[in-house]
Amino acid sequence: MDQEAGERIIKPSFIRKDERGTFVEILNEGPWETVTHGSMAKEAVMGNHYHERTVAFFYLTRGSAEIVLRNVAGGTEQRFRLKA
Repeated sequence: MDQEAGERIIKPSFIRKDERGTFVEILNEGPWETVTHGSMAKEAVMGNHYHERTVAFFYLTRGSAEIVLRNVAGGTEQRFRLKA
C-alpha cells in the first residue's frame, strides 16, 4: 500500500521494560503532550517523579491501580483507586 501525502508511521519515542512492567511513550506531539501505554506487575510502584503542572488521563483495561498525587509545595496528597 502506498503512503498518502502527509501520512507517516508513528514509532514509540521511548520504551522501558523492567520488573515493574512496561512503559511506552507512543506519541509526543499534536494536541496532547504525550500518549503512553503500559502494563504493571502486581504491587509495582511507578512514577515517583515531579511535574510542575500535568494533566493526566488514566484508562485501565484490566485490574486496578492506586493513584497518589502529591502537591510538593503544599504538602497535600490525593489518593484514588482506579478499576478496569
